[in-house]
Amino acid sequence: MNFSHYIALPEGALRHKLHELTKPIAAQWAKMTPEEQVAATEDAMIKLTEHRENKSLNRINVPLAAFRDTRATLSKIEKEVRSTCGRPVSVTYL
Repeated sequence: MNFSHYIALPEGALRHKLHELTKPIAAQWAKMTPEEQVAATEDAMIKLTEHRENKSLNRINVPLAAFRDTRATLSKIEKEVRSTCGRPVSVTYL
């Protein structure tokens, strides 16, 4: 996931509200010709189209995801058991 649009703000700085940003953008957009609007959004539209194509081809492997979740959970349980007992323990999963 790309989070490049998030900008780190200085400590104590307030975030802008959406309604504060849309009015100036809408005013600027209204002043543009249709050709300028296309030119301004061309790169973003190409990226959006590529993202949609990639998303349509992506398959979610549910069994693999479930296996990884289970493995991580069991690893955490084993770590917790070992730290609780304070000695080496043989952990058996049913």
